[in-house]
Amino acid sequence: MSSSATGGSSSGTSTSGTTGGAQSQDAGPFTFLAADTSDAGMAGLPIAMAVGPSDQVGVAYFRPTGNSLGSAVDYGLMYFEVRNGAISVPPAQITVVQNQDGLTIDFDAQGNAVVGFLGGEGSSSYWLQSQAALAYQQSDGGWNLQVCMQDSTAMGAFTWTVDQNGSPDMSAMQLVNEGKVVGLWPALVFDGGTALMAYRDVHFGESPIQDWAASDVKLCQGTPGNWTSWSAPMTVDASGADKPGGYGLHNQLIFGPNGALAALCDSDSTGQGAVDAQGTNVWFAQQNLGSWTNSTSDWSLPVNPLNPTNNAADVLVDTQSGPTMAYNATFGYSVAAVDTSPPGGGPAALYYASSPDGQTWSTRQTVFSLGSGGFYPSLADDPVSGDPNLVYTVCSGDPGVTPAPGACDAPELHLVVVGTNPPNWAATTTTVTTQAAFTPKIAFLSTDKVVIAYRDLDTGSIYLAFQR
Repeated sequence: MSSSATGGSSSGTSTSGTTGGAQSQDAGPFTFLAADTSDAGMAGLPIAMAVGPSDQVGVAYFRPTGNSLGSAVDYGLMYFEVRNGAISVPPAQITVVQNQDGLTIDFDAQGNAVVGFLGGEGSSSYWLQSQAALAYQQSDGGWNLQVCMQDSTAMGAFTWTVDQNGSPDMSAMQLVNEGKVVGLWPALVFDGGTALMAYRDVHFGESPIQDWAASDVKLCQGTPGNWTSWSAPMTVDASGADKPGGYGLHNQLIFGPNGALAALCDSDSTGQGAVDAQGTNVWFAQQNLGSWTNSTSDWSLPVNPLNPTNNAADVLVDTQSGPTMAYNATFGYSVAAVDTSPPGGGPAALYYASSPDGQTWSTRQTVFSLGSGGFYPSLADDPVSGDPNLVYTVCSGDPGVTPAPGACDAPELHLVVVGTNPPNWAATTTTVTTQAAFTPKIAFLSTDKVVIAYRDLDTGSIYLAFQR
């Protein structure tokens, strides 16, 4: 299993070098690679990164093509690969889409990149793509496009719903098993040769109550040409039972204790969501402990690791680009998320919690809450020490500054190592770059060195930072 993180035609693609924002740091603990600095219109689009078994770093992203389909702008789904600090597979287009509702990447057992996205065929003039799709890298440089879930009922799809006691709730079954819009905000992992991909099912993608608020997280699994549905980690409770609805925004999927799957997301009960906006709260569920099996559909009820007692004062109002998690047997689970609009006011706050087993969670801790920062968190565990490593963006020393192109007057990208309990956040913080980094993604190489992929917030250009 590889290490995973949660664009059109090219002109002027750069394959090496540093940026003005990163240049002052280039003699420090990181070196920088300017991977794609080509086109206007790249700011604010999703990016995904994974490290493969031969330390190849794969990055998937969207880039405008300059064309459109009617009123819908065309975006190229792009991919490039880096080995030994240099681009080995230049940026190239996988396919063209009009919707950018999330992006995920991992490597299969053969070391080929696989990209998950909202693709396939559309179900309406708005949903020009509405299926859970994957692209498999081929040895000749091409891509094998697959649809792992066509709609809410295809390929043996099923789900179950629960009431407040965890018992089946058949009254909601029809709702969650109908609709033609699936595949939003995908999250991909591999178990050997089998792909497992979580996604948001928004049924018909139309009405706020029956679609957005009643969305659920589902899974597809299989291999090219052989796809089936599996279970639903987070689903609808028709009776209410303190469920917020709107599950499945900014999904993540990892393996936890004893190989059990774990899913993490935030929620949006009013719309389809955006790459850096509209999420609320944090929701975690894991397969009841035991090795993963594609016939098991037994998941724990969703819990908020950063507010497990559902205290109204601790609600996360705006989780921005969504929560992030990591797991290793030494440290357990780590979860982090930012709230850009804490209840009662005050600056944005980045929170962290941990759990040895996904059942008992630590009291949440504040990682960063000075000025305007803690944005776009991403976690990865050090494979040697087990210590979680967390990156996040700082925008300004003044509170109330929302990250946007040209808005950050004191940008920094921070790397924090969680090496003590309780952590000493200030003592383990390193400034990676003084660029404004949009949705950074962190992973580890086999050398036990960090690699971080990010977009420049102002331009959308893509950079990689490699720890020396």
